[in-house]
Amino acid sequence: MQASFRRMRKVLIACVVCAALCPGVPAMAETLSSLQEQSNQLQQEVSNVNQDINTLSGQIASIEADIETGNAELETTQNDIEMTREQLAIAKANEAMQKEKTANQIQVMYEKGTYSSLDMILSSSSMAEIFSAIDVAKNLEKTYSDQLEEYKAIHKTVEEQEKVLEEKEAALIEQQEELEAKKADLQSKRSELESQAAAVQADLNQVNGQIQAKKEEIAAEQARARAAAEAEARAREAAAQEASSSSGGGDDYSYSSSSYTTSSGGLTKYKGVVYYGGHRETYYSQRVLPGGGLNIPGRHVADDGTVRDGDGYICVASSDLAAGTEVDTSLGKAKVYDSGCASGTVDIYTDW
Repeated sequence: MQASFRRMRKVLIACVVCAALCPGVPAMAETLSSLQEQSNQLQQEVSNVNQDINTLSGQIASIEADIETGNAELETTQNDIEMTREQLAIAKANEAMQKEKTANQIQVMYEKGTYSSLDMILSSSSMAEIFSAIDVAKNLEKTYSDQLEEYKAIHKTVEEQEKVLEEKEAALIEQQEELEAKKADLQSKRSELESQAAAVQADLNQVNGQIQAKKEEIAAEQARARAAAEAEARAREAAAQEASSSSGGGDDYSYSSSSYTTSSGGLTKYKGVVYYGGHRETYYSQRVLPGGGLNIPGRHVADDGTVRDGDGYICVASSDLAAGTEVDTSLGKAKVYDSGCASGTVDIYTDW
């Protein structure tokens, strides 16, 4: 029964000591919660900006498709204009040629009109032949005149087609210029959003790094507190057993309080808490917390199991003293290399 009570008491003491040694953990957790909330907000901002970027990219792709379609239509129109201009050149040439041909024919027919009429009368054997010759001349004149009018009509039609195509070309060019301007504007906005997204992502990465560091700090503090609590529980149990043995029995719950006020006796693996030089001393082990990032020059384990630097200083942690500060401990001269323990406590680094 007494052994059962001792085990229960040991567990209870360890829990109480752990809570006492971790006053900073709730504050760390609060900071972690704040960082996590900030991370969530930044993540949402990144998501929103990326969504806007995707929307702009879709609009740009649509405009590029319109530009490609417009370029194809513009190319077709320009080809039609080129063909129409070739047709117009042919129509002008035909009209000019027909004008010249008609003029020459009229000149031949009418330049010597009297001679020609007399020649027709003299060469004709009857009035019927005379009228027939006159009709032939008139028909020939009409034919040349009709052909000239036809060429003029073709010329006019081709000119109108050219004008329509040129207006269409101008409209297409204006449309393409507007699309290119809109595309450039959207690309500029997208670049701004991409820069914004990169900046927010950088902030997010920084906050996530702080979150990870804070999690590691909390884990280290909890591990250190557990180690200290276990050490203090063992020390109290040992003190209680020592008191019980020296008194030859008595109350199983009584134990000596000398381990809390010892000035001559130093901290040991089994005496996990002492008070010395106005501060409280505990220890934590490199077996639990390797401390790879502490950068202790000449780091080694001394005969007493303490971790020391090259100058022989015991390596300790303190939240009240700056790194590099020298401090007297129950085990000798020490120097601060770590932090994160409770205020008023010097946490000695050991290999226990």
